[in-house]
Amino acid sequence: MSLPLRVSIQLLVADDDCDAKAAALSHHIYPGYASCNDDQYYDLSTSSCITLTACVVGTEFQTVAPTEFSDRVCSAATNCTLGATFRNVPLTATSDRVCGGNVSATCPRGMWATAATLTSDRGTCKDCTTSCPSGQTQATPCTAHSDLQCVSPSSNDGKPSAGADVGKPSAGADVGITFAVLIALALLAYFAVNYGECTHPHPRD
Repeated sequence: MSLPLRVSIQLLVADDDCDAKAAALSHHIYPGYASCNDDQYYDLSTSSCITLTACVVGTEFQTVAPTEFSDRVCSAATNCTLGATFRNVPLTATSDRVCGGNVSATCPRGMWATAATLTSDRGTCKDCTTSCPSGQTQATPCTAHSDLQCVSPSSNDGKPSAGADVGKPSAGADVGITFAVLIALALLAYFAVNYGECTHPHPRD
């Protein structure tokens, strides 16, 4: 059976005014409730106003909203693993971030992939460098994850470095040369003493 029109209107007005009536009732039952600010809730166990918990931006999100008589509940956000997963749904104040699947860093032939980030499943594909600048030589070729690497002849890679005295004999070489000269002089003196008479025979009587 439907209610009379007058009664229905009164009920609608009561519904619209329920929040104000609830607040007035709370003020009457809990005198300290009226002193709570917007960033506080009234704790029934201590009959006092307590500051609402604030979720840490970037690391937490709200899972339960605060009420006039209860605190906000925060939960730790999911962390995506760099190099293994990537973020495809960002973290918000009231929802967790969602991490994507395994990272895939496959670029077309002739290109290489930069490191994957937390917001994409792979880094940027870049063209491989095809040759080294003038005066440099190739150290490593372009691979799937690194560009062509070049080195200068002056780099310390087993070749003479800049400023080195190229062609100057070392101290060890000087000693060897001196020793060889002494041996040669000794041999010449030996032959001069032992075979000198053979080169100048005495005349016959």
